[in-house]
Amino acid sequence: MAFFGAVDANEDIRNDAHSGPAESRPCAMEIPVYKVFLSSPGDVLPERDRAQAVIERLNAEHRGEQLFSLTRWEQSYYSATGTFQEQIPNPGEHDLVVFVFWKRLGTELPSAYNRPDGTSRTGTEYEFEEARDAREQRADQLPDILVYRKTAKITFDEETVGVEWAQKKALDQFWERWFRSNTGHYIAGFQTVTDAGNFEQQFELNLRDWLRRRQARHILWNIATQGSPYRGLAPLEEEQSGLFFGRDADIGRARARFIEAAIGPEAGRRGTRGSAGFASARCAAAHNRPSTAPVLRRRQLPPP
Repeated sequence: MAFFGAVDANEDIRNDAHSGPAESRPCAMEIPVYKVFLSSPGDVLPERDRAQAVIERLNAEHRGEQLFSLTRWEQSYYSATGTFQEQIPNPGEHDLVVFVFWKRLGTELPSAYNRPDGTSRTGTEYEFEEARDAREQRADQLPDILVYRKTAKITFDEETVGVEWAQKKALDQFWERWFRSNTGHYIAGFQTVTDAGNFEQQFELNLRDWLRRRQARHILWNIATQGSPYRGLAPLEEEQSGLFFGRDADIGRARARFIEAAIGPEAGRRGTRGSAGFASARCAAAHNRPSTAPVLRRRQLPPP
């Protein structure tokens, strides 16, 4: 069984797991929902969809606990009473801001969003600079910023070649300003990807690593409200599903045996150590049971 940060400062916590009022027990920190802002021009929509798929996959791995909320500009509605940009949440108020670039820098914003020196900027530039400025000002040094640049071959449409070439030139200038100088020196970190599939793989690895580092600062189980995570001989029930993860293969095998043997729902309640794992598998199966699941009937077994 694996769970992050269960309080184990001394054996007294384990020995007193079922004694004393909840108020007297150590209280672990709640894990926040990490807010992710996804920013890019419109030429990398497949990568944007893959980013959302990764976040949904990680959320699904933690039943009952949403790890991430995602902000995507194209999934909101926009009122005619204001500009697009003023209705998009500020990236600086997020925990992680993800940028993806290929051959465009984006659409130029109204003059109200110009820099203090009067120069104009696109929506993606604005969001990048807002995220950087917020990180410098916030005490928690967030948001973290991940940048990906797609290296697939660039082609232009004949009808719009002038506009597309200007976009590519603007992106190169942006890159020289923030990531690689005209002398060839790298001045900020970024990741390169070849296509949407490669981006998905890289982003998932990076996001898992980012999450692991953030979770190292927190404790996931609130003992004051959820009781001790050390169950002893007591079986794990659905309310303890947050404790039981990292053993998907074992749960899958247990679920398969459960279906094969057609054992009733009372299984796993006998209070043995082995039954705790089975109860967890039963709870996990309940979360993932499709609506067309067959009705299971108890097999008649001979008396012992």
